[in-house]
Formats: sequence, C-alpha cells, structure tokens
Amino acid sequence: MHRAFLRRHALAPMGALLVATAFNFGTPTPAADAQVPPIHGIRVHDILQHDGTRIGIIYVDRESVASKQYVEHWVMFDNYTYPSMLRPSADRYDSAADFLARVPFKSGYGYARWDVSEQSRLPGR
Repeated sequence: MHRAFLRRHALAPMGALLVATAFNFGTPTPAADAQVPPIHGIRVHDILQHDGTRIGIIYVDRESVASKQYVEHWVMFDNYTYPSMLRPSADRYDSAADFLARVPFKSGYGYARWDVSEQSRLPGR
C-alpha cells in the first residue's frame, strides 16, 4: 500500500466510532454497538463528506445487531478523507462475496477489513 494513502487514512480507525455514532440519527441500538450496525436490515452504507460528496462505501457482514462478532468491508474512494457521516446506500449486495466482486474499485482506491469483536468490558478491567 502506498505511504501517502496510509498517511492520509491514519485517522480512519479512530474516526469509525465517531462516524458510527453520528450515523445512528437517534435510532435506538444496543449500547454495546460500537461500529456500523445493519440498522433495519441495511448492510450497505455510503461514506460522505459534510457537503454530501460520496467518498466510500461500507458493507457490514453481520447476521443481526445481536451479533457481537462481525466484519466490515470498507472501500475508500480516491477522494477519501476523514468522513463526516454515513447514510444507508442505494447500492445493494447479496453478501460480502457479492460486495467484494462488484463494488467499484479503481486505481487509487483503498480497502480496509474490520474484524469486530464487541466486548462488554474494557481490557484489563
């Protein structure tokens, strides 16, 4: 992976919690949900800048909001910077395999796989 891409996206993991919180728009979710839950069955989310520019797309491979282990597949477009918000996407995929096979992925795009294991306690406590 290019160093410039890594420098540009170094804050993405830290920002995911903030983005996920902003995405919920008041929709009740279990307090333990930290990443991007498939709210109301929606598994595909657009990553947006504050002006509404689409800068990426996420597929949440999770059976239900009750699942504590799941995978998120993030495709960050070449214009990706620290995101402002997420919204349900109009794009539809049947599975993670379908997403990975069909999602646009051009030169300059980035990919991140988040293997999530939610915990009810902080490590060491």
